Amino acid sequence: AALARQDNQAARATAWLRAVQLADAQGGEARTPRTRSLGGQAALQLAAPLLAAYQQVPLTEPLQRQLKLKKARMETLLKAYADAAEVGALDVTTQATFQTGALYQDFGAALLKSQRPRKLNKAELEQYNVMLEEQAFPFEEKAIELFETNARRTIAGVYDEWVRRSLAELARLKPVRYAKAERGASATADLAAMQAALDRQPAQPALLNQLGIAHRQQGQFAAARTAYEKAIALDPAAVEPQINLGILLDVYLGDAAQAYRILRLQQQRQGTLARRCRGAGQVAGRDQDAQANARCTHGGAQRHIGETMNAHHLLMGCTLLLMGSAAVSQDRADIDRTQIIGNRELPKVLTIVPWKKPLPGTLAGRPVHSVLDEALAPVDREVFRRQVDYGTQLQARAGTPPAVAVPPATSAPPAPTR
Repeated sequence: AALARQDNQAARATAWLRAVQLADAQGGEARTPRTRSLGGQAALQLAAPLLAAYQQVPLTEPLQRQLKLKKARMETLLKAYADAAEVGALDVTTQATFQTGALYQDFGAALLKSQRPRKLNKAELEQYNVMLEEQAFPFEEKAIELFETNARRTIAGVYDEWVRRSLAELARLKPVRYAKAERGASATADLAAMQAALDRQPAQPALLNQLGIAHRQQGQFAAARTAYEKAIALDPAAVEPQINLGILLDVYLGDAAQAYRILRLQQQRQGTLARRCRGAGQVAGRDQDAQANARCTHGGAQRHIGETMNAHHLLMGCTLLLMGSAAVSQDRADIDRTQIIGNRELPKVLTIVPWKKPLPGTLAGRPVHSVLDEALAPVDREVFRRQVDYGTQLQARAGTPPAVAVPPATSAPPAPTR
């Protein structure tokens, strides 16, 4: 297949790739890890033209037709990646997982960049943009879920190109959780030279810290942890190996609880050191703690305060991880026949519209409490007469004639005359 591709014989190359994929699929019990890997790689190469066809569909007017076409090609490509992952080869699975996550991510970005309909006023355009964000959000969540699936493979020691690329995407999409830089790295990570220097002089905490970073960069996580722990044992007050050990446990070994304890202890130690730095300025003339005064120079204080803030930021990341693992909510977005499941709540959107007069409402009946109740309530006859009498007396004192003449209560009608 490779030779046919070099000779620009695309059809012949495709035929060879299909033959390799079919041979592995029909291998039965004779399949080996090598044949599975070759079959999976052939499936991924067969998916490359499908990816090119998907990328050639722009989301422009008429948007409904273009969106339907792009989604159909996306589903075909997703099936091809799923077929490649089913072969069971680890190198193929990590690549297919990353490519699937990148496809979801690209579809969400394409929705946000799609052409807007014509003849929309400003308010309608804002609502349309909000609707697009709500539609694109589950695709980004699905991409993050797939990238994290690849990232969790580091717990088992898997650290190939596609796992590293997944971690790089997660550092961009979720920086608080994954964008954590190690401290004290060497410019040249030569493992042989570092190990030779440690053989000559083992008690070098800084060099052990650099060795741990070099081991981590090569995916040797157990060796990195051992190097960090040796550096901490030699110098319990060293900041860099403790922060690096917390990063290793949190991001690469999946032990967020232990990382939280280490970074929490480091934050408390740095807080104590900062208080000693502030107190040293007040007792600078005394010789009670010469070592503390030496470390609490202006530059030293600034450095340790910065390290305290770094440990605090890492601690926040571990705290968010522990909180997120305790309760994970799921959302489902249905777009035609495609169902996307995310693990974060949709953003709450507040829409502000221009002020307008409220429309009169319609009531099914009289309100429970109304000012008309007082006017329509029954009145006692004697009480009403006393109120009228009081009103008449008040008007007489003011010199105004009474508005209403009420006959006395004891008067009787005149007798009829014959």
